[in-house]
Amino acid sequence: MKSSILLLVLALMSIGAKAAPEYPISIVTSVCSEATIRANFPEAMATAAFPLTLDDDGWMSGGSRELSRGFVESDLKDLERLLKAIKSQGTSYVYFALAPPRTLEKGKVIHGEYTNHETLRNAYLSLLSRLSDVGFLTSDLSKDMNTASPAFYFKRDTHWRPEGAKIAAKNISNALSKNNILNEIPLHSVESYINGHNIQSSDFFNQVMQDICGYRLPTEYAPDFESTPDIDVDIFGDSLTPDIVLIGTSYSENENYHFADFLRNYLQRDMVNHSISGGGEYGAWFNFFSSKSEDSTPPKIIIWELPSYSHPARYKYLRQVIPLVNEGCQVSESIVAISETVSKNGKKEFIFDPALFGFKASELVMDIQTDDPQATSLSFRVWFDSGFYYDFTIDVIDPNVADGRFVFELANKEWDYRGNVLAIDLLSATYSSTSSPLSLNGNICLNAFRG
Repeated sequence: MKSSILLLVLALMSIGAKAAPEYPISIVTSVCSEATIRANFPEAMATAAFPLTLDDDGWMSGGSRELSRGFVESDLKDLERLLKAIKSQGTSYVYFALAPPRTLEKGKVIHGEYTNHETLRNAYLSLLSRLSDVGFLTSDLSKDMNTASPAFYFKRDTHWRPEGAKIAAKNISNALSKNNILNEIPLHSVESYINGHNIQSSDFFNQVMQDICGYRLPTEYAPDFESTPDIDVDIFGDSLTPDIVLIGTSYSENENYHFADFLRNYLQRDMVNHSISGGGEYGAWFNFFSSKSEDSTPPKIIIWELPSYSHPARYKYLRQVIPLVNEGCQVSESIVAISETVSKNGKKEFIFDPALFGFKASELVMDIQTDDPQATSLSFRVWFDSGFYYDFTIDVIDPNVADGRFVFELANKEWDYRGNVLAIDLLSATYSSTSSPLSLNGNICLNAFRG
């Protein structure tokens, strides 16, 4: 009997051994040829990821947006106006935390307009210098980035690892500790530690390779940090006096990178984090100014984090953010009241009022509340007494928090040479209703921060 059982077991083992599947294994050392053809990338993706490259250590990169370029004098003037507006409300300092270009780390492959690391680094430092000339506090966040272990940035994603965020936070703290900037802000002890669990990268470049090539490298992981004590606060609470505020992107909002708590740790001060993911350069600013109450105390220090490839001086958005600093027309005397309805594509003469004839477009702010919280854009034509006109569209900065309100400057001072305002047409509107007209009510007032 025992012999029969033994023979049966051996037979089953023999069958199992013969049935064991075999899988061929190949190590990915390069991206597929399809990833080197621009036509294979959607236009928006091409700017961010073409040409896609892979180093022998698994580092992926791509795109032509290592560092924002193309600043002109009017850009910097508008950025300076924003800074002056913020300081006029009581904030003493705005620190511009411009994350370093990703490929500055450990001699990685250069993309886009920069041919070598020295050129890229010099361009980064030059941009910091220009921001400093405008009046922002800055410091070189690429300093010590190569000391991050295992790395400052994820190998296959655009975001920094928590180790990189920690180095950046220490750098910022050192910069703010100079000249007694922090002395009047109460101490608040914070410690950060690893809790033993891992978080995973969002894998931007890896996902691009998956979409185009059909394969990908393993997802990268990083330590999960926690801070103690838990100092989260109600940012809308009546008793809150935020001495330090963080305005930023997913680099600051995503808790996986722990950047906000690293800042609290090194500053040893409390801080309110208004950062949001997916809001671009000004989504967090828009939410910050839109949510502040009339009796709120302005922070003494604002830290503004942006990735290096962001363009922080786009007038398309600055024209909306600057007047929000002063709450649009809600606390200003009205020059002209607005009460109209419009269909989606119904061009109409919106405003023709002698009260506007003596003003340049840069002197005026429009503050419009629509009856549709899902209205996302309004297109206008401004006529000048010279006979010239120009068209522009106001898009909601962050559709996720749209409330139907549009606050914006009619123009910046670059348009003043065209003459005074004669009339304003509403060319079109984008909103949720397919049949009902859109109702618009509001005011035109003086631009308090024209410059």
